[in-house]
Amino acid sequence: MASLHDKGVRFDTTLAPDAPAMLLAAEQPQGITFRVGFRNFYTLTRYNRSPLYSMTVTDLGAELVKRASTAPEPAAAAAKP
Repeated sequence: MASLHDKGVRFDTTLAPDAPAMLLAAEQPQGITFRVGFRNFYTLTRYNRSPLYSMTVTDLGAELVKRASTAPEPAAAAAKP
């Protein structure tokens, strides 16, 4: 992470400066976007080597967390007679 910061890459994290991190570029409809990959990104690429796959899994996970935090409480189950 320290080497990315030294090159001007700015991102928020609580990880130590010596934690492994990598900069990724991804073509999106609105243009190229950049992401910082940490150990969890590396772990995903052990299953499927494609960085695009790992970014998609990360985006899906973030969307699920977002929806779960904004979802209304489920209605109480009706009592069975």
